[in-house]
Amino acid sequence: MAGLLLMLLGIGQRTVWAPAETVTASLAQDTQAAPVTVIESGARGGTSGPVEVTVEADGPFTLAVGRASDVEAWVGAAAHLSVTDISEETLTSEYSDGEASVPDPSGSDLWVSEEPGDGTLTYRWSEPAEGDWSILLAADGQNPAPSQVSVTRPNDESTPFALPLVIGGALVTVLGIALLFIAPRSRGDRGTDAAEGTRAYARRHAQAGKGGATATMAAPGPVLIVTGLVGAGSLLGIAPGMATTTPSPSVTP
Repeated sequence: MAGLLLMLLGIGQRTVWAPAETVTASLAQDTQAAPVTVIESGARGGTSGPVEVTVEADGPFTLAVGRASDVEAWVGAAAHLSVTDISEETLTSEYSDGEASVPDPSGSDLWVSEEPGDGTLTYRWSEPAEGDWSILLAADGQNPAPSQVSVTRPNDESTPFALPLVIGGALVTVLGIALLFIAPRSRGDRGTDAAEGTRAYARRHAQAGKGGATATMAAPGPVLIVTGLVGAGSLLGIAPGMATTTPSPSVTP
């Protein structure tokens, strides 16, 4: 029973109680908007693989991916919103005051990837090469850029005890089943009477006559075997002695 419970607990950690495969973090609803929004590499949360960036806006906008230095140069002294970090379900942002507009980023050859959006856009962000990369969001450079951003990344939470619980539960179950078929060798002899006319029947009744029936019945098989060997050894030791110490009759001349 205990083995089955361990197995069910381990399977449950991989199914019913398994953590979500992904986790999503978002900017606060009241985040202040600016002519341009920059999503820095820190918003990836250290994930080496791709993450999904979802952007919501009231109208058309441009999503551009470029090296951090190129994005920074494009923003220049303009006011901008920077998404800098991620923690569980929250994106950290910083607002920097400055000029009220930036050049329209649409169609620039600085970007390694560019996606037009209108309303809602989900972009699968993979770093194209080694280095520091950023995402730039802008409407037309003058109107507020999208500030409703969320990042979905793989969930690092795991279930390290699931597999050991399943394996341990299986071993306990198999051991329990095996023990059901393994009984003490002497258990089957207890409480059974020897057949009349056999040596065991005669020996048991002889011991009963001497008051030792209870002890003999309760003695386990190995004890009886040892007792028999000791008795046999004693008899073998006595017989030669008796033969060598018998005095010869004396003859009187």
